[in-house]
Amino acid sequence: MAFPGHDPVRGKLTYTRKQTRIDVEEGKVVVSADAPQHVWPEGAADPRARHWSFEIGFDAAGKTGNAERISVGSRAQARLQGPRDRLLLYLRYAYAKDDGLESDNQTVGGIDFESYFREKHSWYARMEMENDQIAHVDFRATAAAGYGYFFLKKANHTLRGRTGLMFRHESLKSASSTATAGLDLGLSHLYRFANAWRLTNDITYTPSLEDYRDYRIYHESAFEIPIVASEIWKLRLGVMNDYNSRPAENKDYLDTTYFTRLVFSWQ
Repeated sequence: MAFPGHDPVRGKLTYTRKQTRIDVEEGKVVVSADAPQHVWPEGAADPRARHWSFEIGFDAAGKTGNAERISVGSRAQARLQGPRDRLLLYLRYAYAKDDGLESDNQTVGGIDFESYFREKHSWYARMEMENDQIAHVDFRATAAAGYGYFFLKKANHTLRGRTGLMFRHESLKSASSTATAGLDLGLSHLYRFANAWRLTNDITYTPSLEDYRDYRIYHESAFEIPIVASEIWKLRLGVMNDYNSRPAENKDYLDTTYFTRLVFSWQ
C-alpha cells in the first residue's frame, strides 16, 4: 500500500475513520491519520506503475461455388497503461478477393495518447496513417488533439466522449493531394460482464470546418468471448463501418467489414 508522497509499505492493514494502522513484518507499527491512496495484495503489481499489454488477432474466410471469395484480416496493438495516462499503438490490415478481383486491400496504423488530469477529465492526441488500394488512397494521415470526458468510469463499465480539432492530408491516385482541417468528435464505450465477456463500441466523426458536407465516420463494434479461463485466447465477433462523404471517383461511400477474429493477448 502507499500513502501520498511516501514510499510503499507492506503489512497488515487496519483502517478506521480516525486512523490507519499498518503492522509491518519487522514488528513495527505505522500509524497515519491519512487513508492509503493505493492498496494491493501481496505479489500483485504496483497499481501506480505503468505496464505493457499486447494483442494480436487474425481472421480468415472463404467461399466457393457460384461465387468465390477469400478474405483475411489482422490486427496488432500494444498498450502502455498507467494510473494517470494511457498510450496505444495499433496496426490493422484487411484483404479480400471476390471472383478473382480485389475488393479490399487496406493498411492502417496509428498512435493514441491520453492523459487523465482529473477523475473524469483528460486530454488526448492521436495520429493515424492509412493506405487503401481499393479506395485509391495512396496515403492518408490524420492528426488530432483535444479534450476527453468520462460520462461513466467504472472498473467494468466506461463511456468516454472526445471533442477536438483534426488535420487530414490525403494523396489520391485519381486526384491531387488535399489538406483538410476539421473537428474530431468521438464516443467510446466498454462493458465487461461478470464472466469476463466484453462489449466494445467506438465511433469517430470528423467533419471539415470548410464544408460540413465533407466528413468521415468510422464505427467499430465487437463482442469478445474468452476461450480459456486465463483470457489469453479470445474470440472477437464484430463489424466495422467506414463512411466517406467524398469518396474517390466511382467508389462507394460506405465500406462495411464483418469479422470473426481469434485473438492472442499477453502482458
